[in-house]
Amino acid sequence: MIYARVVDGLVAELIEDGAVPIAERFAPAIVQDLVAVPQGVAVAERWRFAGGAFTAPEAASVHWRRIRPLALRQRMSPATRAAITLAASTALDAGDATLQVFLDDMATAREVNLDSGDLVAGVAMLLAAGLIDVTQRDALLADAGEGERA
Repeated sequence: MIYARVVDGLVAELIEDGAVPIAERFAPAIVQDLVAVPQGVAVAERWRFAGGAFTAPEAASVHWRRIRPLALRQRMSPATRAAITLAASTALDAGDATLQVFLDDMATAREVNLDSGDLVAGVAMLLAAGLIDVTQRDALLADAGEGERA
């Protein structure tokens, strides 16, 4: 028989019954925390025990914050990308290369860190110029999806 030592609703350890009975091997304070694991039920440390049932812990959520540059661009519609390109060209003609430098930096990067100060500032520049809205800004800075990861 296998026993789970349950502390505060979590399995702290698993103990196999041996030749010496559990009650003789452990102090009463430990024995009172033991729950028999039904045969055939898989249980591991850090599982929850409530209402007479064991449940696996929820998978940790992973936040991917690195994305391929093309994937970042593809988060915008073709019309938005075209408007940004036109705005960069117009700004260049007026002697302001700031937007073009941002676009060049993103295009030549091997990967884009979604938490990068340069990216956040560049996206803020697009927002301030009216080239994207708040919803688009949030979409640009959101965690990387499955096919977008760098």
